[in-house]
Amino acid sequence: MFWLIETEEKLREFREKKFKKVFVEIISLNNKIHPTQNDISCLYIREIEDTKGYLISINHNDSLPIDIQYIYQLLQEYEEIFVRDKKEFLHYFILRQLSDLHFISPTDIQVSLPVYDHFYKQYSNIGNINSIIPIVKHYEYCELLFSQVKHIFNLEKPQYFNFYNNKVTLVFWWIE
Repeated sequence: MFWLIETEEKLREFREKKFKKVFVEIISLNNKIHPTQNDISCLYIREIEDTKGYLISINHNDSLPIDIQYIYQLLQEYEEIFVRDKKEFLHYFILRQLSDLHFISPTDIQVSLPVYDHFYKQYSNIGNINSIIPIVKHYEYCELLFSQVKHIFNLEKPQYFNFYNNKVTLVFWWIE
């Protein structure tokens, strides 16, 4: 299967893989806008033991869109979803099985691509700037990001994990 999912048929094929534990990264329309005022451009999903990730287009100029309801149904099927920022993720999808990577192992994640710097500098006034950055660059970014966090998935969760992941995050999300 190709890395880009842009039809319902490809999404059905993807669902048949029956992944259990995945890493998910949301590519919003604009990285500089708060999630309460933002929408999703595409979604990266990678099973934690798989050799590659997949990008599902929701609102990107390079590909056909998938209805967000189908994505929500897909996400509900996973046992555990690892995300970099659960509080931010909850603004887009409210799910119980989210695990915030920072509460497992606080990590300073440094992933940068020159194309992001160029577009954000050149077209800073465009509200949906991530929908014009080539989709393949978002995929490249997410693959680099995954390579920096993959060591966290098999770590034992610290004693405080449940409190911060399941209670504190929800309180701060609700306040926002």
